Amino acid sequence: MQTTTITPDSLHTPERVYGFCLSEDSSAAASITFRAGGSSGDIVVGPINLAADESAAIVLPKAVFWEFPGGVYVKEESGSIAGQLWH
Repeated sequence: MQTTTITPDSLHTPERVYGFCLSEDSSAAASITFRAGGSSGDIVVGPINLAADESAAIVLPKAVFWEFPGGVYVKEESGSIAGQLWH
């Protein structure tokens, strides 16, 4: 499995994602969505809501993945996050 460090509000090249690890990094609540292909693309995962200083990780079972035609756009709906995509 490969990893990509998340840059919020930007497009990442993986089109198949097997999981993620996120951390809220500003001591305030955050909400994130993963969209297909761009900022206005279909929401594939989310919203993911994190409380202040909370983290979350999801790893899908073997041979299961989320598809993101055109790449994964990580949209910070509110707050601030850091993390990785697993692809």
